Amino acid sequence: MNSLFLIGNGFDLAHGMKTSYENFHDYLKENHPDAKASFGGYVPESITMPDGGESYNDVEVVGLLFEVISNAEPYGDKWSDLETSVGYLELDDYFSDWDDDNPWHKVYRNQDLADNLVGAILEITEYFADWINEIEPTDSLPIADFVKLIDKKNDFFLTFNYTDTLEMLYEAENVCHIHGEQGGELLFGHGNDEDYYEENMGRNVGSEDRLQYMQSKLRKNTEMALKKNQGFFSSISKSVKKIYSYGFSFSKVDEVYVHELCRILPTADITWYLNDYDDASKQDEYKEIVRSCGFKGSFDTYHIS
Repeated sequence: MNSLFLIGNGFDLAHGMKTSYENFHDYLKENHPDAKASFGGYVPESITMPDGGESYNDVEVVGLLFEVISNAEPYGDKWSDLETSVGYLELDDYFSDWDDDNPWHKVYRNQDLADNLVGAILEITEYFADWINEIEPTDSLPIADFVKLIDKKNDFFLTFNYTDTLEMLYEAENVCHIHGEQGGELLFGHGNDEDYYEENMGRNVGSEDRLQYMQSKLRKNTEMALKKNQGFFSSISKSVKKIYSYGFSFSKVDEVYVHELCRILPTADITWYLNDYDDASKQDEYKEIVRSCGFKGSFDTYHIS
């Protein structure tokens, strides 16, 4: 009988690692101290490089990111839900300052603004990857209760983290980094599938193509992740009888993986264990999400000191 562990960012945080979205926010502040989130609608302009590529001023771009992301974040300047937030950016203010009544002038202006705005915002994926790759391995000791809970050779670990904490500290063997890992290609983005094309065209005609492109580029490609890691999912389909979620927040964009697990596993015979670190209301919220994904088994809790 094997167990499956869903490992989220709370796992790395429990090991003292600086892997929260607010840590990324701090990283940007520390590396770009002159960037300020008060550009008041200023759109960075790209510079054409000798090789034909486009480049931006980092201070301007990071200042723009501070502004648009903090406006989309549920707690403002304290970043807590970055990937969701990049799917709900409010950008109308960057197109509003225009007195020319000529509609064609407006279209061309909005196209140019959208080109620069989108190009600058998409730089976030490079900054994010740079930050992930600079995160230092934990110097924490293994958590004793977790060591007792796992079978490092035979259990399965579906981790949503980019770090190798599981492998380095616990010598876990059957690990799937569903969103990539440090030093490799990373999967980052939102799960908002709403189509804003007509809405953007109605509000800021000329911007719609580039804004649609941005929405697509910042969407997390979970279908690709599932296809790429189908071997892992196939390997667990017959043997798992227990599922543990540790530091996993069941975000909307990641529900697709829970759906897939419930599709391939005989969940009526499986117990899903939630960490008792979360209070009863949060546990009920998680149970509701898991049930909505097709889980038919029972729930229980486990404890990590």
